Amino acid sequence: MFKFDMQVLGLRINKGGKWFFITLFYCLLALGTSCSSPRENAHREFRLVTSPETLNLSGYFKNISIQTLISENPIGTVDKVLLTESNILISDFHIMKSLKVFDKKGDLQASRDDIGEGPLGLSEITDFGVYLDTVYVLDAHRRKIMRFTLGLEPLDEFYVPIPCSNFVINKEGIFILRQGSEANSGRIVQFSHEMKMIHSVLPMEEANTTLVISDPNLFTEINDSVFVFSHPFYPNLWICKNGGIEKIELNFKGEFLDVNILSKKHPLDGLKFVNEFDGFYNLTNGTRLSDSEILFSIRYRKKNGYLLVNLKTREMTFIENIKNDLGKVPSAIQFSGNSSREAWYWMDQNDIQKFYNINSRKIPGSDRIQMSDDKESKIIFHLEYK
Repeated sequence: MFKFDMQVLGLRINKGGKWFFITLFYCLLALGTSCSSPRENAHREFRLVTSPETLNLSGYFKNISIQTLISENPIGTVDKVLLTESNILISDFHIMKSLKVFDKKGDLQASRDDIGEGPLGLSEITDFGVYLDTVYVLDAHRRKIMRFTLGLEPLDEFYVPIPCSNFVINKEGIFILRQGSEANSGRIVQFSHEMKMIHSVLPMEEANTTLVISDPNLFTEINDSVFVFSHPFYPNLWICKNGGIEKIELNFKGEFLDVNILSKKHPLDGLKFVNEFDGFYNLTNGTRLSDSEILFSIRYRKKNGYLLVNLKTREMTFIENIKNDLGKVPSAIQFSGNSSREAWYWMDQNDIQKFYNINSRKIPGSDRIQMSDDKESKIIFHLEYK
């Protein structure tokens, strides 16, 4: 089994070239996939349409708020970002993996690294989530989920009975994702909030590849009891609701990268194959735009773009560009998540400064974000739904 950490390789950086570099490595190490319909559930096929139009964020959001994260300790490469009503939580890597909690003004409130002390010390921050003002942290290596207050004070911990790499938590429980080919308990398994197994909701035949992806954004929240699971190398979506799974097949008309073909090639031939590939691949960063629409980042014709999936009309639309018409800020963005109230993303301050330098005559100083003295600062953007 091969495992690659998207955090270490830097996929979270908002630069198109790095998306492509990491996708190549995933593809070259894929050993095979298979796909079949989940048990007990129907599946639907969505058709692809293309649109030259730009998606305006003002069509879905009524305002944008911007915070610069302020921390005495350097903030490294950001792995995951979560927002609650009062806090901003991030996991990042700088020398070691850490978990940080900020208030909505961007001031650091608590921090915990991956060394820790005592039995609750974090040997690995694999993934984390927040439910009812409690922080759940997955240590996949030790197969533990540890619970903390929003001040990162330890509460208790639970043993995870199956190997896993990611999870999502909502009012229905904790849903554990097991990657790799030996997922006999199921690909996604539902547990109670006290880690009592309930049942398998997605069988192991789905997303069945030996490739293990360390990506914190494989789940998209629709509401407090429904989520969507997606995988960068499968043209499918799996909607989890009412204790079951509905599978959606995204019909790219044969233009989605076939990992089965790629896995049979020599690595150098595979590199050339992906480098010359003009179709779709790298379906990532799913974010709810409305009750029936989800926006993904995707790569097509060697460029980064977006895929808008409409669950009501059963259509998906490839969109080349987003227009951030809510503020004088860059429009080339990757969403990092959403709640029922808002969606969010982050950017490096250095990238925003480059944007202002290019548009120095168009954007007066009064319309710009106030920059920190630390050029490596991270800036959080959160957009409130209409």
